[in-house]
Amino acid sequence: MNTKNMNTKILNRIYKMYAEKEVGTNDICVECKRRAKKKGKELTNGPVPILHVGKNFDNNDKRLLFIGLVAYGWNDKLGNSKENVKKTWEEIHKFNEEVIAKTYTNIEERFRQIFEEKNGSIKVIRAIKQATSQIFGNSQRAYDNIAFTNFVHCNSDSVDDNLLQFVRRSCIDVKKLGLLFKEIEILNPTHVVVLTQTHKYVQFLPKPDYRLLQIKHPSRGNRDEFIRKIKEFYNTTLIPKNEKEVYCK
Repeated sequence: MNTKNMNTKILNRIYKMYAEKEVGTNDICVECKRRAKKKGKELTNGPVPILHVGKNFDNNDKRLLFIGLVAYGWNDKLGNSKENVKKTWEEIHKFNEEVIAKTYTNIEERFRQIFEEKNGSIKVIRAIKQATSQIFGNSQRAYDNIAFTNFVHCNSDSVDDNLLQFVRRSCIDVKKLGLLFKEIEILNPTHVVVLTQTHKYVQFLPKPDYRLLQIKHPSRGNRDEFIRKIKEFYNTTLIPKNEKEVYCK
């Protein structure tokens, strides 16, 4: 994938934020990993950067962001071994432009492969593709106009949502690392879809000046209903500048 097919402007801003926060090696991350390991939940995967920002995302009046729970199995795109992943992040912290471009290109390539699968095995991406293809006209335009990130950027390499609550808090809470808050600040979405209705995640969301849809994960609900709700949600109007905390459910 050529970088011209990606939103390098936004990605570079997000990776600069990662560097400034020294993601993965700062005191909050180190303490989080230490406590998790002590509890028998070693964080073996990540930190995983934002997964996707469409090249036309910021050209829209309506900017649609999806937020998943935890990203699984991305270490091969960051260097595979624990030591190589660490080296990748160390270079990101140094603003190594070559490593940064390589990293987000590799992450985007994987996300695109998942998104383009005709009968994708990852139900949530398949459902998002179907919904957004109907919104934007086809799957290519859908891919180019949406963004996708996760609440938690490290994980124990398990597809089960079995994280300890202090791990969620360490990564998400604005009083801790607040990665999601900073990503939202940079992306400036108008419509945000959160793929859970669980308080253990959504309690950490910043008070929004965007439309917010908290929806049941499509792997745990009716996919047709999921698609219908996403389409209806996208058609809601933008929030007036003086209006805050408007939730769509």
